[in-house]
Amino acid sequence: MAGAVGRRRLTDRIATLLFSAGGLFAVLLILGMLAFLVWEVVPLFVPASATPSAGPRAIPENIAGCTGSERGDHVLAWTRSGELLRIENTGAVHRGPQLCAAPALIGSMPGSNEVAALAADGAIVLARFSEIAPADAASRAAVVPGWALQRVQLEPMLPAAEVAALSGRLGDDGAAHVAVATNDGRLLLRHSRRVDNMFTGESELQHSTAELRLSAAAQILRITADGKNVVAALANGRIACVVEADAEHPVLREQEAPGVTLGADIPAYASAIAPLFGEQAWVVACSDGAVGVWFLMRNAEGAPHLDFVRSFPALSSAARLIAPAWRDKSFMVADAAGVVSLCHSTSGREVWRGRSGLKDLQTGCLAVKGDGATLLGASGAALLRIDNPHPDISFSAWFLPVRYEGYGDSSLTWQSSSGNDDYEPKLSLLPLLFGTLKGTLFALLLAVPLGVGAAIFSSQFLGPRLRGIVKPVVEMMASLPSVVLGFIAGLWLAPILERVLPGVFLLALALPAGAIIAGTVMRWAAKRGWIPGKPGAALLGQLLAVVGSVAFALWISPSLERAAFGGDARMWLREMLGLTYDQRNALVVALGMGFAVIPIVFSLADEALSNVPRSLVLGSLALGADRWETVRRVVLPAAGPGVFAAIMVGFGRALGETMIVLMATGNTPIMSLSPFNGLRTLSANIATEIPEAPHGGTLYRTLFLSVLLLFVLNLAVNSVADRVRERLRRKHGAL
Repeated sequence: MAGAVGRRRLTDRIATLLFSAGGLFAVLLILGMLAFLVWEVVPLFVPASATPSAGPRAIPENIAGCTGSERGDHVLAWTRSGELLRIENTGAVHRGPQLCAAPALIGSMPGSNEVAALAADGAIVLARFSEIAPADAASRAAVVPGWALQRVQLEPMLPAAEVAALSGRLGDDGAAHVAVATNDGRLLLRHSRRVDNMFTGESELQHSTAELRLSAAAQILRITADGKNVVAALANGRIACVVEADAEHPVLREQEAPGVTLGADIPAYASAIAPLFGEQAWVVACSDGAVGVWFLMRNAEGAPHLDFVRSFPALSSAARLIAPAWRDKSFMVADAAGVVSLCHSTSGREVWRGRSGLKDLQTGCLAVKGDGATLLGASGAALLRIDNPHPDISFSAWFLPVRYEGYGDSSLTWQSSSGNDDYEPKLSLLPLLFGTLKGTLFALLLAVPLGVGAAIFSSQFLGPRLRGIVKPVVEMMASLPSVVLGFIAGLWLAPILERVLPGVFLLALALPAGAIIAGTVMRWAAKRGWIPGKPGAALLGQLLAVVGSVAFALWISPSLERAAFGGDARMWLREMLGLTYDQRNALVVALGMGFAVIPIVFSLADEALSNVPRSLVLGSLALGADRWETVRRVVLPAAGPGVFAAIMVGFGRALGETMIVLMATGNTPIMSLSPFNGLRTLSANIATEIPEAPHGGTLYRTLFLSVLLLFVLNLAVNSVADRVRERLRRKHGAL
């Protein structure tokens, strides 16, 4: 006997240790998953850093502009005398050819590798620089890339003495676009396009010129690569915007320079202007230190104007330099005091600010990869090593409306990619959170009444024999793969619902009405002995009522559509209620995902209802209460915590569903309460985007942030549900 007791104790200890180890392993596994998610998300919140260092000292003092290199180890600069220089970070300066002999004026475009020079005789030279990689790939690390120069000389437009500002660009198709501002306030636009002669095979340049009158001479002139947009800062403090409808009829508008007044009669003027990557947004810095991003837009009459979008922390003095990034919407602003600010337009934040140590700034540029910057002055150069991997995200970019390029108003948009490299990522998580909650709630609107109602009917009204058949059949529904349910909902159910939309509306009334009518008729017939008063007969009658209600709604749907909706229910929704109907919408998701959640809610609620002590039920019946009063006043309060837990488990199941939502909706990240519009959930978005997200990039880590949000949301819901369940248990524990 003692040996048997010892073996049982040993077995109990081993079992206790195994169960404890299993529970501890599960907890550690969840904590490990959470730690991994946090590890991937934390770099999004690490602030940018920039390390200033002294650059080469022996450089010419008359630098007019520069452009960055791919490797970031040197810059290509040009002087006011038209000489090209390659300035290496090591201090070596290599002299190159002349743009033209003794240029009267140099006009460069910030953030580009193009420059325009005005020769003494009035001829205009447009040049573009392209970096050449080393021919020997094996020695790439030891060979400094070279630069190729593409140069086009155009005939004079005006005498050089009359030109106040100049800007020019070379198109990829051989076109050339030039903007020239004169001392007396004229603005001349010339477009030269190369046209091939189909008969001779020769090509020639065809020119078109337009002239506009400005209110004052232009001090700064910028023209876009396609030649359609021109922005000029005028000597009287105004900004001129030109949008070219065609070569002969450009549209001009002048407006006050953005900024605040310096004094009673001295308005702030634009000290620097530069387009951001894509040339849809413009950074304007004013003489009072204000810095803002403006979009070049058209009003209702087609007139162009600079529309203010957002501002950034002001500099201590007027900006001398705006250097746009080459590959995103970042830009660098620097003033004469040596203060440097790194900003990003979309996120609307200043990611870093510091001092370069250069007091006599002339020009500068960002490296092509954005990991460095070079500032040039009369006393030498200053170098910045920049670590800023995620400049385009912020709390506002994730959860608040943002004004994007080309948009008239702020919006909540998710668009991680585009067919154009110039786009700005739109990574708003709010539409995805909204779609997640919308799809979950719509699914629960179907699953909770049916699941809980079926559990009440099965546990309290069905006999043991029928319950032994119904319960396993309903629970088998949970074994259906989500991809099968999504396939059926998206490809079979969605087109049917579109054809019988009025019948779907009618079902909301037909099903309850059919059930009530069937129950009343069967009860009346059972009292008269026409049908047996058994649960099986009631179940069969209700099934016939459901089938009959559905058949009636589908049969009358075409007639109802002609009579009540003018023959087209979707058109009626759009014209009368302003609602659009998408074939794959939240209604389809509710049916598909609700079908997947019903077995879970039913099974757990049935167990909770069945575990109510039989003595409570019999006591209620003995006191004269009927079966429904017993369920409503005794069984449901006693099983309330378990039923509530079943609903919360169903909520968690719907919250993380992926394949049904992915296949049964248009997967459109929009915020609409209409059941006839599509949606995109966090889980479906992760499944869609993660295969194409570059490892370690902003999109990649934002998707991990989405996973973390799902994790936290589910944890929060379960925690609240547990508190509510515990309160219900204490409240009804006396039963």
